[in-house]
Amino acid sequence: MKKIVVASARAASVTSANLLGTIVNYAIWTFAFIIALSELGIAAQFMQILFTGLIAMLAIAGGLAFGLGGKEAASRTVEKCPRDVFQDVIEYIFYILSKSPHRGFWW
Repeated sequence: MKKIVVASARAASVTSANLLGTIVNYAIWTFAFIIALSELGIAAQFMQILFTGLIAMLAIAGGLAFGLGGKEAASRTVEKCPRDVFQDVIEYIFYILSKSPHRGFWW
């Protein structure tokens, strides 16, 4: 799998193709090791918590990277929108909140 990733990355002119291939190689071995231990019943709950933590870590890191990296693109998009759209959205939100059975509460 490492060779496929490295070859694909080189074909796409990625400068760090070897690093990407190495990361994929270790990721596959790590997941295979976790699954093997889980199937053998060795520390199954610990491995499940570890795997969940790893996925959560990747999701948070991806969200931060996308949020911080896309901040300028988002601000340019917001600047392009007409002010009337924002006014309509705000009026709609207040309309929905006024029809809520929990009127006066913001949660």
